[in-house]
Amino acid sequence: MARLALPSFVHSMNGEGRHGVVLIVATAAYVALATVGLSMEMPAPFVTPVWPASGFALGLLVGYGPVYWPVAAGGSLVTCLWWGMPLPGSLGMAMAATVEAVLGWYLLTRVVPIRRPLDRLRDVAWFVILGSKAATLVGAALTTIVLCVAGVMPWADFWTNGLLIWLGHALGVIVVGTLVTISSEQADGGLSARRWGEAALIGVLLLLATALVFASPLRFETYFPKWTYLVFPFVLWAAARLGTPGAAAACLLVAAVAVAGTERGLGPFGANPPPLGILSLQAFIAVLALSGLTLGASVEEREEARRAADHARRVAEAANQSKSLFLASASHDLRQPLNALSLFHGVLSARPHGLEEATLLGKMRDALDALVEMFNGLLDVSKLELGVTEVVHGTFPLQSVFDRLESEYTGVAEGKGVALRVVPCSLVVRSEPVLLERILRNFVANAIIHAPITRTQGGRVLIGARRWRDQLRIDVIDNGVGFDPELKDRLFDELYQIGNPERRRAKGHGLGLAIVKKAAGLLGHPLDVASVPGRGARFSILVPVAGRTRKRRAMAAKRVQDVPALNCTVLVVEDAPGVMSAMETALTSLGCTVLEAGCGRSALDLLEDGLRPDVVIADYRLPGDLDGIETVARIRRLIGPVPACVISGDVAKPIRDQATREVGAFFSKPIRPNELHKFLERACAGNCD
Repeated sequence: MARLALPSFVHSMNGEGRHGVVLIVATAAYVALATVGLSMEMPAPFVTPVWPASGFALGLLVGYGPVYWPVAAGGSLVTCLWWGMPLPGSLGMAMAATVEAVLGWYLLTRVVPIRRPLDRLRDVAWFVILGSKAATLVGAALTTIVLCVAGVMPWADFWTNGLLIWLGHALGVIVVGTLVTISSEQADGGLSARRWGEAALIGVLLLLATALVFASPLRFETYFPKWTYLVFPFVLWAAARLGTPGAAAACLLVAAVAVAGTERGLGPFGANPPPLGILSLQAFIAVLALSGLTLGASVEEREEARRAADHARRVAEAANQSKSLFLASASHDLRQPLNALSLFHGVLSARPHGLEEATLLGKMRDALDALVEMFNGLLDVSKLELGVTEVVHGTFPLQSVFDRLESEYTGVAEGKGVALRVVPCSLVVRSEPVLLERILRNFVANAIIHAPITRTQGGRVLIGARRWRDQLRIDVIDNGVGFDPELKDRLFDELYQIGNPERRRAKGHGLGLAIVKKAAGLLGHPLDVASVPGRGARFSILVPVAGRTRKRRAMAAKRVQDVPALNCTVLVVEDAPGVMSAMETALTSLGCTVLEAGCGRSALDLLEDGLRPDVVIADYRLPGDLDGIETVARIRRLIGPVPACVISGDVAKPIRDQATREVGAFFSKPIRPNELHKFLERACAGNCD
């Protein structure tokens, strides 16, 4: 339960002493507000247009707790005695005020619990219905009975005065009770300096407008019938910008000025006879307050929904980033067993075996390739989500990308019975070549997977480009099953696949197009897809054109000469025992002599003992103060130029570029046996006898 704001010396008292001081202060405030109400012009004793004390008592109990019920009882008793009511009547009035406040507290906290900030429409509605109508109806009825029994007013005026008392109590709850209730729940951080300035401006303008309407002797309403509503825009302004606290404060200001002006015969209601003028004023203030509080609650609800949505988005983004960060950070460790498995498989495949063993090895290779593809896809997605992928746009011939795609996928397509055709292109484009090639690789792999293989129809995949307005549209077209155009927006969702409810691995894993979407977003290149169900699909990306090449490159895949890698001594610097064992087995099967070192310092110690390798293979992440790149540099300073490569599970572009530039070659784990074989062929061809 909230605490009233009191000086520090009060809070330093013990519990009973502090509570007593708080009750005295609150009772004094109740008496002051009641005196303000009784100071107004009244059609009968204790019948006021606004009874702010009732709102103060209810707001105190709802906002700060039922322990403050003595404030209503004591404050009402003191006020009635002060204004000349006999003791029996004063006790009856105190009883009526207490019943009203306690009943309102019970209805608003036990029957229909509300939130004290009154920042929801339902809370405002129940506060008005139960607090300012139901509870005050009971309190006004008891008050009217007490006044009639005490002889303060005649029984003949019971209904008329009872109605005025009820409306006065209800108005006090709406105007004062809302503000007290809201003040018990302070918002975190409060208002900013700029918002305080706006609140002050609204207050000054509202005060001027209210004074012109209700306290001016010029009676503008005679010439402008709608003059009374001049205050509405300012109250709504306060509600829209400051929420329910602003609306409640604005309504209290209007009510104070309007009541003071009306009882002096000013304003639109001052010229009416007392009962009619008071009723009109009460209706006006009630409508104004309800309008402001309703708008304020709507604004608070909208802001709360926005904050909740922002919080949910931040939580989801944090969770997604944590997943991506974990995958990216664990890349090196997760690649180690894959690397060893790939090398061991290569050794087994190179040994003589029968048809059955060859079939099993082929299935093992397919499973390993699928695992590596899935793993690389997950890491690509994680890196794109983390924003660690570096994007540096440059110009390059598109045909160079086409050549690599044709060289890589021709054999894959032929193995699946698919005809792959590449249309030459002589244009130069502006993009990031690695990401663009990654996008096209996913397009081509996806097209080959979905190309039809039947007795009557062979699969066909076409790679080409055409001008599209001021850009170049790169197309990958297949004659597969296509897709429903209504599913177009879902194609690029992670793990979503069309026509693969069984999640067959042969049809991919559903990550390729998700990578495409994120990569294209980083590049700023629009994507375009089209399909005719049953006839095929087109996946395209639009890139800027930078010019035209002078001479079209020949589309011929480079062949590596089949030179055996024999009689070479290879120094392997690797700290993982499993990977070292697999590397040794693979190199030995190729006829190489292997020197092993667990870190950079160990490798240098071997060389100082007189050993001289022909090739160096070093892991990038090594224990100690030397990484793989620095280890190779130290080795070359010690024994001279020697072919070398760096292998790493950390495939970050800066590491890859540095290793390629300073060492000469870089391979990401898991390294394929044929990649290792080709590297050794090139290295040993000029370095070994």
